[in-house]
Amino acid sequence: MSHEQEFLNSTIEGWRNVIRELIPGSASTSTTWKTSDEILSVLKHIGKVANANYLFFPRMGGLKLTGAVESMEEGCLDLLLGSSIATLKPSVLTLEVFPENLSESFFRLESMPLTPPHVYGSLASPCEELVRLPDGTYLSRNGWDDQFMSQDNGGNVIPFPPGSKVIFRFTEGVFVIFGSGSIYNQDSSTTDGRHSKMTAEEFRLYVTPTP
Repeated sequence: MSHEQEFLNSTIEGWRNVIRELIPGSASTSTTWKTSDEILSVLKHIGKVANANYLFFPRMGGLKLTGAVESMEEGCLDLLLGSSIATLKPSVLTLEVFPENLSESFFRLESMPLTPPHVYGSLASPCEELVRLPDGTYLSRNGWDDQFMSQDNGGNVIPFPPGSKVIFRFTEGVFVIFGSGSIYNQDSSTTDGRHSKMTAEEFRLYVTPTP
């Protein structure tokens, strides 16, 4: 067996263990968490096996979930995605289980609408890349790479205060989390956000493994 296949097998088993540990002995094919604390706890659990999961963003792309914490923004969570952070207001998290094929089981995370901070004027997409200051203020990402926030009247650079972070703030959207070794994640075309164009029922049917 090749090293690549061994790694794939280990990620698949890691994902199965995530499912088993969350619903030990349960025969349910669908489990839902609705409170922010419950959702946070489950997301933290998933993030413990970063190599075994992949989180898909509402419109396109995605990253591995490495953890989650309460956000500075009221009612929101910060999803930790390696060196990136995604902020959203959770509504409901559902685990869809395929008992005969646990590796294809997945999580669907729905978020509630957030008011745009109007940093960039009109909002072209439900996700804005912003700088969040330690006091919770949002600013444009412009200037972050040069590490200065603005300039004073004398033209002197004003740096971002320590603790400032670049975040992806989602004002709405549906996310899904699959095992990294799943059939869905192995298909590179699935990063097109198709999951957010379907209802929960439609998407479960869409990804149901064939016998």
